[in-house]
Amino acid sequence: KNGTTYVPADMFNILYCDYVILNRNNIFTIQNIDNNEEEIVGMPNPFVEYKTVDEAQKVLPFSAVVPSNVKEYELEIVSVMSNEMLQLIYKNGDKEITYRVEKGSNDISGDYNEYKDIKTVKVGDVEVKVRKSEETMSTIWTNGGLTFSLYSNGNLTEKDITDIISSIK
Repeated sequence: KNGTTYVPADMFNILYCDYVILNRNNIFTIQNIDNNEEEIVGMPNPFVEYKTVDEAQKVLPFSAVVPSNVKEYELEIVSVMSNEMLQLIYKNGDKEITYRVEKGSNDISGDYNEYKDIKTVKVGDVEVKVRKSEETMSTIWTNGGLTFSLYSNGNLTEKDITDIISSIK
């Protein structure tokens, strides 16, 4: 994005096996779990957190459209990346739903998992690409000049996802 490559933070756990990623003061670092060696890599967090969607809206170049029906989940994190992408993280215990929206038509999900179960479903007049595995569900779609994504590590059903998407206004 804008000349910077962002990768999922968990990638470093995969690459380094016995290292853990820590977030201190919006800087992500990799540190050895066993002997607390000095930090190996540091990278600033590209997301700026806001208290409300209305507050985040002020820096976005589009009117934020957000889900109004995320049953059993609470909105916990509102953030914006590069003053271009809105990200909302809803939580229910250790289950999360990440919602993203930005101008354009690119895949903004940040989900690089390999999925065998991929299909397109119709939600109203919009075609939504649904990717599922046993542990996760990821969707992407475009509408009205905006690109959207929903990612869940919970046990959401396809109906749950379509209900959330239908509630976006």
